Amino acid sequence: MKKNLLFFFLSNLCILSFSQITLEHKFSTTENDGEGGIYKKSNGEIFFTFIEKYRVSPNKYESAINNIKIYSENYSLIKSIDLDTNKQRTNNIFYTDLDFASDQLFDNDNGFEFMLTTQRYVNQNGYYSFDNPSRQVVIINDDKSTLFSADSSYYLFSDEYAFANGSIFKHSDGGYKLALTNYTKKGGLSIYSLPGQI
Repeated sequence: MKKNLLFFFLSNLCILSFSQITLEHKFSTTENDGEGGIYKKSNGEIFFTFIEKYRVSPNKYESAINNIKIYSENYSLIKSIDLDTNKQRTNNIFYTDLDFASDQLFDNDNGFEFMLTTQRYVNQNGYYSFDNPSRQVVIINDDKSTLFSADSSYYLFSDEYAFANGSIFKHSDGGYKLALTNYTKKGGLSIYSLPGQI
């Protein structure tokens, strides 16, 4: 009996000591910058987002989103959404950040919704940058229709509530709220009720 227990202990120790972290999948792009995110659907399934960005200016840091891809838990592509870079350039309003993604938080249909930050691109004496006061938070459907927009706003940078860097939180009344900081001279904080659930 002692030999069996010793054998069992040593074999499990060997298995544990040779366990390692292994790369399972990598999302990548060949020509543009890319960023990813992990979100949970209302049914509990995980989904991934991967955005492709392109350079807006000669500056190496100014880039905007041109495509959002949604992948399932097994990494198969669910949907690809082109954000029309020509329209962004014509209007001089660029999607710069994907702040949050959901399937039923911002509305009650079965599609995906995305909370994005937009900014105007300005040339000031040869220096190209995004104009912070022109920031806007928009929520769009996966068909690119706009559900919501808030001018001169940005999501919060607090990790206190662990959703979207603090901007989306569950209220004590059971509903979810969206908190946005205001980019105005007076500043401020706006709280919005959201119709759905995470």
